[in-house]
Amino acid sequence: MDIRSKNTIKAESGMASMTDLVFLLLIFFVILSTLVSPGIQVDLPSAKNAGSPSPMQVSVGVKADGSHYVNDQPTPVENVEQKLQEFIAKGNYGDKKPSVILRIDKSVPTGVTVNLLDICKRNDWSAAIATKTE
Repeated sequence: MDIRSKNTIKAESGMASMTDLVFLLLIFFVILSTLVSPGIQVDLPSAKNAGSPSPMQVSVGVKADGSHYVNDQPTPVENVEQKLQEFIAKGNYGDKKPSVILRIDKSVPTGVTVNLLDICKRNDWSAAIATKTE
């Protein structure tokens, strides 16, 4: 005598709707990621208070055409570090670290700025990037 019910309740849920939702979200994010631009245009910052450089600072300038200047003297790119060392050797800094002010045109590639910052770091000089006043 079999008294058990032939109808049993199964405790499982359908996964078809869940996979559809996952695929729709995947398609949404793939399409959205292709619409995002790879880079943005950034203007260099400007400062309200721009102090004048002290006599204990050395200035390095880079014009839009890529020409380098150390304390307003034209300098070839490969001689910038040597010229900076000469100017800093002449200065009397005492216990302070020498300061190098970078005046770089905003159209100059970032790699040039990074190279100049690397020169300052190698020689244990503090570096600052100059900004224009508003």
